[in-house]
Amino acid sequence: MRIDKRVLVALITILFTNLPLIKAQIDVSMFVDTNHIRIGEQIDVKLIVINHANDKLEITWPFAMDTLSKSIEVIELLPVDTQKYEEETLFIQEWQLTSFDTGFHFIPPFEIIINGDQKVTDPYLIQVETVAIDTTLAIKDIKGVQDVPISVFEWIKYHWKWFAGLAVLAILIFGIYTIIKNKNKELDISEQLDLPLIPPFQRAIERLEKLREGKWWQQGDVKYYHATISEILREYLEHEYDFPALEQTTREVMRSIRLTPIEAGQQKHLNRILLLSDLVKYAKEKPLANENEEMLALALEFVQKTKVIEKVEPETKDLGDEA
Repeated sequence: MRIDKRVLVALITILFTNLPLIKAQIDVSMFVDTNHIRIGEQIDVKLIVINHANDKLEITWPFAMDTLSKSIEVIELLPVDTQKYEEETLFIQEWQLTSFDTGFHFIPPFEIIINGDQKVTDPYLIQVETVAIDTTLAIKDIKGVQDVPISVFEWIKYHWKWFAGLAVLAILIFGIYTIIKNKNKELDISEQLDLPLIPPFQRAIERLEKLREGKWWQQGDVKYYHATISEILREYLEHEYDFPALEQTTREVMRSIRLTPIEAGQQKHLNRILLLSDLVKYAKEKPLANENEEMLALALEFVQKTKVIEKVEPETKDLGDEA
């Protein structure tokens, strides 16, 4: 059976038009922390693969022993770090490089194979400069052989018994001081048990308002700003709902929060805040100004609408006593 040429062309067009939609689920990028170093300084290179779907990936990462090129040397190749979120999975391989040749050099392209598909990064140009030398100073002759007096280390080596005795005495004094201090601390804590504690929601609101007044993201410290919002909410959840939110990942926090009476809408707000904080911290995400303001506003709303207020039952009078 013969197929009409126009039908064949249409089928091929549909096939190749849909290919980018399939591959668009995976992003590959390279992040280099600088393009200008002095000779022997370190360069950090991160190869990042972002999987926007839940499909399993088979990734073959690039590998090198001591050098990437004639002028680029490998200091250390770190293990691949995997970070999972609700909708994305990040795979990060970090290279620590250096160069001992001055001039302009290319970091060669890295080849990453994902499910049999080859991905190649762009080469990256760096400039390596030598240490500045003051040529205005006169050149001096080499000094002759000189007698060197005994060093402090050698003197200690000959009198080590005295130092050992002093070290033992210092340890005993420090141990006695620590025991006395801990006993005093226990007494102070026992005296403060009757003091009223600040409710977790009130402490969280005060810290969020103080963070807003600090204007951290306006001054360029976006990472500290979002990390602090995440830390405040995790501390609030840990004390208000009694689960170890400070020690859990974002995914684990969202699993734990499902067992609480917090409504679904507020759970979604919390997930947005924690996920953006992780992206800023680990993937160098740069939120817009309105996103920075929105995250703090959502955090305040979350605390206000999820706080647990203990109800105090009114005292009832005994009618028999009145009679």
